[in-house]
Formats: sequence, C-alpha cells, structure tokens
Amino acid sequence: MATTTTRKVLIPADAPNRETLEEILRGDGWEPRAYRDVRDAEREVRAAPCQAVLLRHGKGGLESLEIVKRIRGVRPETFVLGMGSAHHGETDAVVDAEPSPGELLAVLRVSSAVQRAREAERLLREQLREIEKATESQADRIRELEQACSDLQETVQNAEALAFRDELTQLYNRRFFVQAISQQIERSRRDGSGFALAMMDIDHFKAYNDAYGHVAGDEMLKELARTLLKTFRRMDIVARYGGEEFIALMPEAPPGTATRFDPAAWMERVRAAVERIVESGRTTPGGKRITISAGVVVSPQDGSDLDTLIAEVDARLYRAKLAGRNRVCASPEAAAET
Repeated sequence: MATTTTRKVLIPADAPNRETLEEILRGDGWEPRAYRDVRDAEREVRAAPCQAVLLRHGKGGLESLEIVKRIRGVRPETFVLGMGSAHHGETDAVVDAEPSPGELLAVLRVSSAVQRAREAERLLREQLREIEKATESQADRIRELEQACSDLQETVQNAEALAFRDELTQLYNRRFFVQAISQQIERSRRDGSGFALAMMDIDHFKAYNDAYGHVAGDEMLKELARTLLKTFRRMDIVARYGGEEFIALMPEAPPGTATRFDPAAWMERVRAAVERIVESGRTTPGGKRITISAGVVVSPQDGSDLDTLIAEVDARLYRAKLAGRNRVCASPEAAAET
C-alpha cells in the first residue's frame, strides 16, 4: 500500500532564523514542525509521513547521524537535508551551516521532485516484484519497468543539479543568480565591499536564428557560454538570464582609482573574446560575426539594492544597443566606443 505524503517538514529548534524560515515555508504551502532531539524527531515522523527533515551538523555529529538512522528506519522516503558538513554522505543534500531561508526553500522545492520520483520508483519496484511472483511470461513488461526505474533514478540524481543550472548552456540559471546577488548585497552591507554587475545580450540573435535555424542558434549559445566561462574570473558568477541574455556578478570590485580591478575594462576583454568566436564560419546576415552588447554597474555607487542595480544595468545595455551594438556601456550617459 502506498503511504499518503504530506508537505510536513521538521526543523531543528535551534535552526538559524527559524521563525523567518517557518513563515516563508508556510507561505509556500509547507507545514513546519520544530524538533528538539532524536526522540522528538522520531516521534514526529512516526505520527505522520514527513516530506523533509533539516539537520544541523557540526554540533556533536553523532546526534545528527542517529537522527538519520531513526528516520530511515521509519520513513525511508523522507528527504534529509544537512546544514553544515555531512557525515559520510548519510544525507540527501548539504547546504551551508547557516543558509538563508530562501536558499533552504529552494532546496526543499527540489526535495519535492526528488520525493515524488522516489515514490514513483518505489511503486514501480513493487509492481515489478508482483509480476515476477505471478509469472515469468511477463519478461517484456519487467524489462520495461526496469528501464523506467533506471530513468527515475537518473532523475533523482540530477534533480538538485538541474534546479540551479540552465539545461542548454550549463551556466547557472536566473533563480540561482538572484539568490547569489542577494547574498552579495547583504555581505556588502555588512563589510562595505563593492561588486560589479554586467548584463550581456547577443546582437542580432533573432536574425542568426532565422538564417541558420534554432539548432545552430543553440550551438552558438553553448559556444558563447564556454567563452564567458573562460574569460571571466573564477570567482565571478555567470548565468543565463533568459533567451540570449546573460548576466555576471563580479565580486571584490570596489569603485575608486585605487582598485586594481576595472569591471568596465574586463567587460571589454569579454566583448573582444566573444567577437573572436568562429562558429563553423557562419556570420550574421550582413556579414558580421556574432557579437554582444553589455551594460556594467558598480555597487554601491550605481545602487545598493537588487531592483535598482538590475534596472540600471539593463538601461546601460539598452544604451549600448542604441549606440551601435558590439560595445560596453559602463556609465549613465553613453556607451563606450569599440
């Protein structure tokens, strides 16, 4: 018999920002319950099916490991998320020791897909056992179910990675980027550090797609993604923001003449690297290769909150387009000439 799952989630009573986290979870349709110790957690999972359990590592360790064992013994389908360094991989996923409520919510949403996939896999395996007991003449059906189980296992393994990656380019996706820049803004408010934000858009991409087809367009997007990863610094976070639009977070880029890192100059380097891309010798209609236009802002001088920075970097990208494309605009007035 299949058990009825709920969206109940157990949270340690000493979890950071617990009240805020519980409020956010309730708004997303979860039923958060606080637990104090191993026995308390076991009692909750025995009382009713529980979709997810949050653990805190690094505070004794053995207690966290004991909680995992108890939960697995009662509800093996429950998603276990560790906050801090996990012990020998006993949890399904691990986040920072003190993650933000938004980060936890994103991972728990992934856990819903993981749990559904696990439940479907479990049901398929039950059917497989019944068929094997009933008759050996159902060999073809058994092979089909085994393939379905294999596909579902792959779905479970890839669910968390896909939650934060763009499927085509394998860059970070927009959701992850918004979380990353929100955390950078909070960090900058605490320690006064600066950072830069660059938004890029492929010039004449629609014309390229119309001329060569969407398959060629997808290949160009993947080649561009590889070029961006090779040209930006390792500490920078590059994401596909939507369609042919990309965005990059460049930390440790404070304003002022004393800084050794110039975000605008670095974006010129990125723009030039993209201009050198040769994709099967193809060009855009009119004989030009694929190029990008970009806008650059620096925080805090161009803004200190997410909405202001996104609006301003988008406006500068637009000015770069108006100025003739294939250029970088890093000021409120005009785009830099290339």
